[in-house]
Amino acid sequence: MLKLTGAVLLFGACALAGVRYGMRWRRRQEYYEQLDGWLTFLQLEISYSRSSMVELLRQGGKEFPELTFLSGCEQRMAEGESFAHALSAAVAETSKELPEFEKGLAIIGELASTLGTTDMEDQQKVLRLAQKKLSLLTAEAREDRKKYEKLYRSLGVLGGLAAILVIL
Repeated sequence: MLKLTGAVLLFGACALAGVRYGMRWRRRQEYYEQLDGWLTFLQLEISYSRSSMVELLRQGGKEFPELTFLSGCEQRMAEGESFAHALSAAVAETSKELPEFEKGLAIIGELASTLGTTDMEDQQKVLRLAQKKLSLLTAEAREDRKKYEKLYRSLGVLGGLAAILVIL
């Protein structure tokens, strides 16, 4: 009976490990979609409301809570840093914490020198370019998710079954 309980627990642990690792691919895709949504939000707000960057960061942080660099940037700006420096530093900090999103965050980091310093038309151009780059990353993440999420889930289940066969 003890052997059977151990085998069931081992199978469950292996299957869960496969599911959790597969979820990383889903999370990556969802994060890039959040970044894309934030860029769309910025485009609209810059075009129509002409709010300050601090206000845009505050609103964006509420609308896109997964994008933690927004609140970090807002805090740095409240301490007196310029927008460009605050955004670059917040993105770099988030990249260290979440290395799987580094490519998408690098695109956001490129915006730091342009947003808030150029006229509205140039900001729109830069945001459109960033959105196109991010769309390519999102499509790549979607393809990777299709491939790898199922693969790791299956590997977890099969690894659990193999471990059970070895034990029994």
